[in-house]
Amino acid sequence: MSKSNDGIGFFIGLLAGTAIGISAGMILAPRSGEESRRLINDRTAEYKAKMADLLDEYRKKASDLASDFQVSTSEAIERGKQYYKDIHGRCTAQAPEEVADNEPAQEDEVPEQPQETSPEQA
Repeated sequence: MSKSNDGIGFFIGLLAGTAIGISAGMILAPRSGEESRRLINDRTAEYKAKMADLLDEYRKKASDLASDFQVSTSEAIERGKQYYKDIHGRCTAQAPEEVADNEPAQEDEVPEQPQETSPEQA
């Protein structure tokens, strides 16, 4: 066989196979083309409606979660403020002498610290 025959033979076989496949499909198809298109359109519309319902459901769930999060955050902030007030109230309720202990010492009240001696002085 020559190389030019191989290309032409393949092309003729491809066309014959395509024609046979189309013919077999038309003979064995359970419905007409119009019926198939209508069925495809009906199913597409059905799936679009289902997807829209699911999308609405998930939007509602997301909205509910967001509002729950906002409520939880607000509650946490309020609890934090109350905790701060409780702690701050306890701190300001200390006796005056306890508060005075925390104040810096006056210059004349600074205790003398021992001076370090160098090895030469020893």
